[in-house]
Amino acid sequence: MPRNPDVSPASGKAGEASARGMTDARVLAAVGGELAARLDAMHRIIDDFMRTRRISTRRLDKLRGLLLEAEGIGRAAQQIARLAEGRLRQSHERLSLDGVVREAVAGREAVLREHGCELTQQLRPIDVIVDPGLLSSLVDAALDWAMQAGHRIQITLEMKTWPEHALLRLRCSDPVAAGAELAAERRHEGLSWHVVRHLADAIGASVQQETVQAEVWLT
Repeated sequence: MPRNPDVSPASGKAGEASARGMTDARVLAAVGGELAARLDAMHRIIDDFMRTRRISTRRLDKLRGLLLEAEGIGRAAQQIARLAEGRLRQSHERLSLDGVVREAVAGREAVLREHGCELTQQLRPIDVIVDPGLLSSLVDAALDWAMQAGHRIQITLEMKTWPEHALLRLRCSDPVAAGAELAAERRHEGLSWHVVRHLADAIGASVQQETVQAEVWLT
């Protein structure tokens, strides 16, 4: 490919560094924002306890849940850091993608009910060759994203041609967040989206978000 005489190698590297820095800043902002929200909620519960010296079982369960969510945010941040380093050893195996999706959904039935989510699946039997651990993590992360995007989730899996590739799509409607603007911000800049994007990059898959009428798609 001919080199653009107006762009030096140094300026190209500077541009790449700037893009990486912007991505890092967005990830840090997502981690900080989601941790801050949990910590604020925990502080409110603790302040109420210090004031009344009483705490209900429901509030105690809420506190435990917030702690678990904070731990999950920490693990997600560590996962993104490992993926960004690009030092993962992958073992490529033939896997049933529809089976991985069904297993992930089955393992989250209780969480889906807790969030009030209705989930349907239309999955064609499709095999892919990819690292098992990364594929499972990607499907789990996509489900995390979907539960934040809407209460009604439809998962479809089909085979596309030219070139031949599997197309996994999560269609979400009935937004969880009260405001559409806030919901969009969480989808595009939330930690779950960054985890999905980094995992997809690691296995060489493309991923995108789009809004179609009243639905949000992750493809």
